[in-house]
Amino acid sequence: MPDICADPHVSRPFQGDSLYPGKSIKAKERMERRRYYKEFHNLTDYGFPEVPLFGAYRFDKAIEPLHIHTHSDFEICYLVEGRQNYRALGRDYLLKGGDLFITRPDEPHSTGKQPQEKGSLFWLHLMAPKKNRPFLGLHPHFSADLYSMLSMIKEKCFHASPAVHELFERIYAQLPMPDTPSRKITMGNLLVSLIIEISRCGGKPKRVEDRNLNKIIQFMNEKVESKINVPEMAEFMGFSVSRFKARFRQETGMPPAEYFLRLKIAKAREFLESDKGNVGDVSLRYNFSSSQHFATTFKRFTGIQPSSLRKIKMVNTG
Repeated sequence: MPDICADPHVSRPFQGDSLYPGKSIKAKERMERRRYYKEFHNLTDYGFPEVPLFGAYRFDKAIEPLHIHTHSDFEICYLVEGRQNYRALGRDYLLKGGDLFITRPDEPHSTGKQPQEKGSLFWLHLMAPKKNRPFLGLHPHFSADLYSMLSMIKEKCFHASPAVHELFERIYAQLPMPDTPSRKITMGNLLVSLIIEISRCGGKPKRVEDRNLNKIIQFMNEKVESKINVPEMAEFMGFSVSRFKARFRQETGMPPAEYFLRLKIAKAREFLESDKGNVGDVSLRYNFSSSQHFATTFKRFTGIQPSSLRKIKMVNTG
């Protein structure tokens, strides 16, 4: 999911001390002691060409939105902590710590003009098995069955079990280990276990909380050009205002009014970047009290002035 262009901050595989539980420091502790990093590992180098990318990042502040793109393989994102909006197939999905987001091959996705938020995330790309070739260390006879388990998941976003988190960390912990047959066997077992566990989580009925969250987010998207308040949102959901605010904050980590404002800013940015109008037009379209109010709010959430967007676009496309 994250932009995999060359990055001067990209970290390289670790060397040195063991990451096994009970010996030295764990992978999680190693990750937590760095405020910012982004790592990319091609697991072909570890004997698994089916996983051309295994990544991990930790951002200590929001960065530029992830623009719309596709991959020729499955992409599995696991948000360790924080919150993140992703957009695919015309829908927005709000992830919180412990959630998975899956995109299928050639499926366009992005962060929907919203920034890549502060937080940490694991992700990997998984290619389809090749005929009569091993897959994640499995005999070819079992390859199609394992891959089809992932293909059968209907939901794009769902909550993961603690085992998924543990498996991602254990795979990450194997990366700096010596290149031995033992490491390859261990990583193969962990990757297979990860796909099975993700498939199991994806096959569970969605929690009521998840269905409610998707419902209100869809409502906000439909009303993004309107001026709706929290009591109206609560009424739509059939909750009291206090209960709605508490439940929404519990599920997203932010008040509903802030989320709706962020959504307006994301849509406004998309409108401005399309050259369909100016700052005055967009402030009216998205129901801001004035152009100055819009510009101030825009800078608070994006770090730039709306008038700078055209210049940024010219630099990026030039």
